[in-house]
Amino acid sequence: MPVTRRQMAEMEESLKQLMEMLSAVKASQEEMKTGQEKMKVSQEEMKEDMKSSQQKLEEKLEDNREYMKKGQEEMKANQEELKQKLEDKLQEMKITIEDSNTKLENKLREFEEVVEEEINQVKEEVKAVEGELSHIKEDKKEINKKIEDLETKVRQLSTTGVIKTEGTLTTPSKVKVPTYDGKASWNTYLRQFEAVVRNWREEDKATSLIAALRGEALEVLRTITETSPNYATLTSALERRYGDAHLQHVYQAQLRSRRQRFEETLQQYEADISRMVNLAYPTAPAEVIEQLSVSSFIEGLRDPEIGQLVRLARHKTISEALAQALEIEAAKQASRGTSKIRQVKTYQYQDRERKMQRSSKNLVDSIKDVLEKFTDGQNSEDSTTNKRRPIRSPGKRQLASLRGRGLVRCYQAPPVKKIKITRLQNNGSSLVVPGRICGRECEMILDTGSSHTIVKPNIVAHCRIQNTDEDYQLETANGEVIPVKGVHLAEIRLGNSTFRQKVFVADITDDVLLGLNVMAEQNFILDLPQRVLKTNNEEIILNFPKIRALPIRTVKAIEDVEIPPQSEVVLEAICDDSTEEDETVIVEPKSENLLHHKGILTGRTLTVRKNNQMFVRMMNLKDYPQKISKGEPIAYRSAVHESTGKTPASVVFGAELRLPIDLISDRPKKEEGVNNYISHLQDRLKLTHAEVRQKMRIESDRMKTRYDLRANIGGFQVGEKVWLYNPKRTKGKSPKLQKSWEGPYTVVTRLNDVVYRIQKNPQAKMKIVHIDRLTPYQEPHPNEGVT
Repeated sequence: MPVTRRQMAEMEESLKQLMEMLSAVKASQEEMKTGQEKMKVSQEEMKEDMKSSQQKLEEKLEDNREYMKKGQEEMKANQEELKQKLEDKLQEMKITIEDSNTKLENKLREFEEVVEEEINQVKEEVKAVEGELSHIKEDKKEINKKIEDLETKVRQLSTTGVIKTEGTLTTPSKVKVPTYDGKASWNTYLRQFEAVVRNWREEDKATSLIAALRGEALEVLRTITETSPNYATLTSALERRYGDAHLQHVYQAQLRSRRQRFEETLQQYEADISRMVNLAYPTAPAEVIEQLSVSSFIEGLRDPEIGQLVRLARHKTISEALAQALEIEAAKQASRGTSKIRQVKTYQYQDRERKMQRSSKNLVDSIKDVLEKFTDGQNSEDSTTNKRRPIRSPGKRQLASLRGRGLVRCYQAPPVKKIKITRLQNNGSSLVVPGRICGRECEMILDTGSSHTIVKPNIVAHCRIQNTDEDYQLETANGEVIPVKGVHLAEIRLGNSTFRQKVFVADITDDVLLGLNVMAEQNFILDLPQRVLKTNNEEIILNFPKIRALPIRTVKAIEDVEIPPQSEVVLEAICDDSTEEDETVIVEPKSENLLHHKGILTGRTLTVRKNNQMFVRMMNLKDYPQKISKGEPIAYRSAVHESTGKTPASVVFGAELRLPIDLISDRPKKEEGVNNYISHLQDRLKLTHAEVRQKMRIESDRMKTRYDLRANIGGFQVGEKVWLYNPKRTKGKSPKLQKSWEGPYTVVTRLNDVVYRIQKNPQAKMKIVHIDRLTPYQEPHPNEGVT
């Protein structure tokens, strides 16, 4: 194919371009060669520099090695010196302790000899007393024989007619009639009295009964109009006053709520159940009484395991149920393991123990001092060299081989276990279940994000907290870490369920955080939509945490202030009758401010009150200055109502109150018609009232639940010791420093389910009080406070 000139020209042009590109490539290759030569030169220079720096570094390392060797030799010398001093100190203390032990043993032997002599003397005296008792028994037999002879003679005389008798009636015997003061059971006393006055004449019975009355029971004679009442009249009057016939429903209610108290033995609990069943159902057959006693006994047992085993046995009498319960309790106690304790009633032995404790404490303190000096010496040496590894602070220190020639130190750092919780502050969004922990009432927060139960320290301050062998830490959702102060096996009560649970004690905001371990171990079911916690036999209503509402208070000027004309100022004011600190409040203008101050307006302000002081905005609309005196009311402090969740104005009027400044401002461009305004107002009021009614019902249920938890359902028994709530206030003295409870009082009479008659001592005046003002009194333990 022939080539045209045009194609030839194009080929020549492309050839020229290729030649130019080839020349450019050759030039770049030359440049690369020169660059490589330069890089080789620079690499040689870098190698020389590195060799010189390496030599310098080796010289410095050699110097450091020499310095470290010197330091180690000095430290070894100090350690040997400290070891020698410590061994000498331990040897001296060991000799001192052996001497003191020898002296104490000698004194103890002397005291044992004295005690043996006294015991022998007591045995001789006991033998002498036994001899006298044998003589007294012989004399008693002779007296009984003489009495039998006299009774035989009396029968013979009555049959022969020498002594005339009126039927079967006899004169009063020489048996002393028991007294009655109204505190004991009337039915029990009547049985005892009639056993003594059997076959007596009616006049003698009435006279003896009147003479036997004491104290409060003697006041019954005032209610009898007859001058010489007969026996039937007296017994009927006393039956109305102290009888149990009209209290059957009360005893039945007490029987249903009777539970075995803490530290109450099974024998005491069984005796009280039998007594209450007989009082609650006096006319029931014996079989029914036994069935009721057995069922009530099982229902009120504190240990659920014992209750289940006794229930499965199907006992017919309460004595059989008590016997099996005692056997189960003894078996459980035996399975726990017991430690034998030798009891020595000698003050010398106690002194010996105290001296041994003091000697051991001094030994441990001296060892700690030496170890602290040794640790301080190591720390001072470590500060001279930054490259040495610092000494790690041990998690647990164990001292071993104290009797040897050396002291062995063992440092163990236990692993830190972290417990995750989701709640740290009370924000009002969690659910609360009321209950008791270790006898103290509190609100428990359900925290499903926590694996364990956490308790605030002040809730279990009266309990003995145990230190954990392992380190625990609480880790919140935001990463904050809270240390655990200890562990306690707490007694928790939720509704009618009582159980023991291991809890951790830490500084948290809420009283108690219930974790998943409680719900898992106790088989609790949480129903969030219904806000109900389902236990084994009941449902507990859950509430939201109580949010504190601020009441309405008067705001007064803190000093005399003069407001310039046509000006606005910010005044410092004080809120009367208020104790809250650092809170955000709303300041509302007082209704009579505009007329009272003649042109002074108070602005509606959202402010923070600190140290009971706040700032209020006020405006003077006049052309001349206005003065506000110190202590003059200038505004009100208002807030949302606690129970309804609304302000009083919104509930009553359907809208918030308008400020006086609205009176002088322009009207809105669009005004709502009257009919539409009334219709909208009705809708708002209906919706607001419905919400308020619902919240009031919830609040009422919550208050009832809280009251029922605090209420004493079982009541108090006659003769029981109680405290009386009777706060007395003295001017100039803080109420916290004054006593609110007084006593102890003794329950004299139970007038009804909630009213009692109490008395402080037999000479004091009786008081009639409500059960809410009483609380149980616990006798102090004789060994309390003794370690």
